[in-house]
Parts: sequence; structure tokens; C-alpha cells
Amino acid sequence: MATTVKLKRIIILLFGLLALVIISDFCIPSKTYEEEVIAVSRNKERYYNAAQNAHYSYTVQTPTYSFSASEDFAIQFNEHPKVKTTISLLFDEVNTAEIVATGETEVYSLRLLSGLVFPLFALIILGLGYKQPNKRTILLFVTQALLLANLVFLLV
Repeated sequence: MATTVKLKRIIILLFGLLALVIISDFCIPSKTYEEEVIAVSRNKERYYNAAQNAHYSYTVQTPTYSFSASEDFAIQFNEHPKVKTTISLLFDEVNTAEIVATGETEVYSLRLLSGLVFPLFALIILGLGYKQPNKRTILLFVTQALLLANLVFLLV
């Protein structure tokens, strides 16, 4: 019985370490590029439900990177075509984008969620699970599965 508790705690610690790596990758920038924007593409995303709703998503393309942006941020590149991007150290993701002329900065919401918010919640849940490894097993399993899915998302 004691060895299974130790094994569960080791697994929880490994996933906690993974969450810390993801958070540190988001918080510690490695490279900064200042480039011209090649294109801003607008795609209509449709929902196939009874209401037939839709929204537009915007992708900003530079010679080095392509990243998602909000509508208000993306349309400014028509007037100010230079962007300064901060890239993460491990996963090579765009953490922040700044319009050089105006100084306006944006962190795309999905990057904020996958790089900071979700790993912080995972650390809290894993910390609670570490104290009582035989309780909250389903919550721990779901959190660990989501952390792995988040890792795959960041690697792809």
C-alpha cells in the first residue's frame, strides 16, 4: 500500500514539474523579433448548429512566424505594418506581439490559457492531490490527461 502511494506521489510530482516547465516557458522569453507583417488573413469560422452562428479569426503572418490575434489588434497592421514578437524558449510559440509604431501589446487568449492559466490550476489540483493521493483520483487523472494534451498542443 505504501509503495502505491509513493508511486502516485512521484507521478504527481512529474506532472507538477511539467506544469512548471510550461509556466516558465510562457513567462521567460528567449528571442525577440522585429519584422514586417506579410499578411493578415481573416477566416470565417462557422458553427454548424441550429443558430448557424459564425465569427472571424485573424492570423498575422511574418517572414518567421504566424500567430493568431484579436480583430482589433490585427486590423491595425494595415496602417502600421511592423510587429515585434516575443518567442518562448522551449516551445517556440509567440508569447506577445507588439505593434512597433503604437506600442500596443497583445497576448493571444489561447496562448495565455495554455501557457499560464491552465498550468496554474493544474498545479493547485496536483498540490491537493499530493497531500491526499488516494482521494480526488478522477480529478487528478483528468488534470494529468489535460496537461499531456496541452503539451501536445504546444509541441505541434
